[in-house]
Order: sequence, then C-alpha cells, then structure tokens
Amino acid sequence: MDVLEKIIVGLGIALVLVIAIGVILPFIKGKQITNSTSKILTMEVKAIESSSPIAIEHWAVFGSGANITEKPTYEEQAYFGLTGTSSLNVLYDNYYVPIYVNVQAFGNYAPNLIGQKVYLNFVINNNASISASAPYIVKSEVIKNNIEYWNFTFDGSTNNAINSMLNETTANITESYLNGIILTNHTALLSPKNPAIYDLLHKSA
Repeated sequence: MDVLEKIIVGLGIALVLVIAIGVILPFIKGKQITNSTSKILTMEVKAIESSSPIAIEHWAVFGSGANITEKPTYEEQAYFGLTGTSSLNVLYDNYYVPIYVNVQAFGNYAPNLIGQKVYLNFVINNNASISASAPYIVKSEVIKNNIEYWNFTFDGSTNNAINSMLNETTANITESYLNGIILTNHTALLSPKNPAIYDLLHKSA
C-alpha cells in the first residue's frame, strides 16, 4: 500500500468516526436530558403526593394533558406561567399561599371546572423537597387560540391575609412557585415549567 492509499484509507476511517460521533452524541445527550428530566419529574410527583389531601391515580402535564414521562415541549414551557398573583398571602396548614392565582398554559386539556374545588400545590421557599397543597375554587376557565387561562381563588377565610414576603420569618414559609394542580377526580396536573426542569433543558440545548 503506497502513501496515497494510506492517506485515503486514513481519511475514510476519520470520516466514519466523525459520522458515528455525529449520530451517537445527540442520542446520548438526549438520553441524559430525558433521564435528568425524569428524575426531576419524579421529585415533582413525590412533592405533590406528600402534601395531597386526596389519593392521586392519574398524572398529566398542566395545559396539554400530555404524558408526564415525555420531555416538556417548547410550547408547554413557553406558554406556562402565572399571569397574576395576589401580593397578599394567607396562612394555610403552616404555609403562606396566595389568596388568588391566575394561570395560563398551552393546550386545551382543561375540563369544565368552574365553581369546583381543586388543590393547588406550591413549592415552599424554593425548596423542592417542601411543598404545600391548599384548596382553591376555579372562578373562571377560558381557552383561546390553544392557550388555557384559569383564575383560582383561595377557598377559605382571607381576613388575616398579609404580604408575607415583607418579613423574613414568614417569607421562609411562603410559596415560591406553582408545582401543579390536584383535581378531585384523583388527577394531578404537573407544571411543565418547574424551574429545575426549565434550567436543565435550556442549559442542555
């Protein structure tokens, strides 16, 4: 084999390696994201289960109703969020929660819940291992252009509501973000924009 043939063979081997890496690396990266996301979703599920007042038999993504074992889509994350939350919080079961919450989400999964009681699950003080579920009434529920909008109002006395973020002691037991919603039909809808999931997916993009 002369020098030219050796060069050609060497280039061929290098090309094969480059193609193989190009095919395998995204798969490995995607699998790492999926596995990490699954771990975070498992934490989210456990957090809701630990504070849910009712047994949960079915899980879905808030808004789209998608299977929670799948990685949240861009739309599910981009359109999910709070569009208005009370600055006043009420003490419920040792934690402070908002007296009302407005939520939007991607999809048209919303069942007709107007007037019904649900339980909103919140992570407390940005600590994923601490969550609280509190009763709310669905005051309104609208779907426009494949975006769902809800208004949830606390189901209980709000006479002693305060801005709990003004005091360090009460701030430490105040909700940080919405983890999900628990329906009375034993279904829990998980937030697709848990900060840990959002950071993971965007850092890995």
